[in-house]
Amino acid sequence: MTERWLMADWPAPGNVKALTTLRRGQDNRDVFGRFNLAAHVGDDPRRVERNRQQLIEQLNLPGFPIWLKQVHGARVIDAGPYDQPPEADAGFAEQPGVVLAVLTADCLPVLLCAADGSAVCAIHAGWRGLLAGIIGQAVARFAQARLHAWLGPAIGQKAFIVGDEVRQAFVEQSPVYQSAFEPAAEIGRWHMDLYRIARLQLNAADVVQYTAVVCVPTMTTGAFILIGEMPSPGAWRRSSGCQTHDFAVLDCIIYRIGRLAERAGGGGIFTAR
Repeated sequence: MTERWLMADWPAPGNVKALTTLRRGQDNRDVFGRFNLAAHVGDDPRRVERNRQQLIEQLNLPGFPIWLKQVHGARVIDAGPYDQPPEADAGFAEQPGVVLAVLTADCLPVLLCAADGSAVCAIHAGWRGLLAGIIGQAVARFAQARLHAWLGPAIGQKAFIVGDEVRQAFVEQSPVYQSAFEPAAEIGRWHMDLYRIARLQLNAADVVQYTAVVCVPTMTTGAFILIGEMPSPGAWRRSSGCQTHDFAVLDCIIYRIGRLAERAGGGGIFTAR
């Protein structure tokens, strides 16, 4: 672990790596922190650009990340040269050396890779994107049936409250989603579990092996999926009663390098419930 990022611990192939940026070492009096990577939150564009360049250099990334204009939808774009950030909430790449990125505050970053290391995907999954089926759209891009998934830091169920209309929209899609909602103190309000919904959707897409961040995950080296935190005052994550304030605004990056290398070890694999 460094002051700026945490390597993901998941059973990804050796040519795929993942990490999340942290707010450790940042000045809490500065709303943007000292390593903000989001260009759309009012920070000085020159500082954001410096931070992004520093990220590339310190992680030795093979290229510039493909940043997205995220709109809480279900569009998945193929990697390619873009003059401006494309409007989408997920990026997919089969080419080696292509760096994909998503930014999250409270939303859930989901990273996918083929078990043989042949393709990768980075997903920005808020409740709207989950409802729209972005995970299923992303999984459908893979030619290889066996996938690994990593669920990064996001808002926990105890801290995330939605209205009746949100719960009803999910339950109308499938009664199985009832298990992702618990009544809040206020009538007509619900604590929503983004992780639970993502796991249900991964299971439905036959992705049965996935790893999630819980408070203090173990670490392993790997190739780069990056999750960085977007500066969002009040964005606060709780998991199992643990306040994980170190995850503030996430900038998630993933890429693959050349041939499949030796598979990295990883624990914390969830099974369907």
